[in-house]
Amino acid sequence: MFLLLKAGSGIETKILDPAGQKGIITPLYQSRRGIMNFMKKFPSPKKRFLTILLALTGIAITVAYAFCLGACSYLKGDILGIDLKYLGIFYMVIVLLLAWSRKPVLCLLLLAFGAGGEIFLIGYQVHSGVYCPYCLAFGATILLALAVNFERNRKALATLAVAAGLLFFWLFFSGSVTPVYAADPVLPAF
Repeated sequence: MFLLLKAGSGIETKILDPAGQKGIITPLYQSRRGIMNFMKKFPSPKKRFLTILLALTGIAITVAYAFCLGACSYLKGDILGIDLKYLGIFYMVIVLLLAWSRKPVLCLLLLAFGAGGEIFLIGYQVHSGVYCPYCLAFGATILLALAVNFERNRKALATLAVAAGLLFFWLFFSGSVTPVYAADPVLPAF
């Protein structure tokens, strides 16, 4: 069994000979630290590129949602009177600018805050029974961007930001669901 990795990457490797004798180097799968070191050493330019790409994807999803005429058009929501479509675009532009300007802590906090908001919005969809694929894709984009930017040593800070986002949406979100049958006037039937 061979695990080939770039030398000097800080990742531990293990090579077993055919007789099954252990090698000199600690195996990656035996050490949680090895996995965490690998995540910590995820190259910053790649992390930045992925964050920018996910932010652009989020903007594209929100623009596509603006033209949706399907079931998702019956979901409406706003924060303090501002439609979530516009807030979503603004949010992703800010994430893009923070990633572009190399502000990883602020980017992490904003993504964690957004993840808390998305948890609330997904719960709202589950509660109402109406699901919007664009909204779910936007939420997945935020969660993926958070996973890319997550730093284990900032776990408490990220958890507080998620809780703040959840609380903010709980306090200031206003939404409505208009089912398909309620959109047309009701005619009496005898």
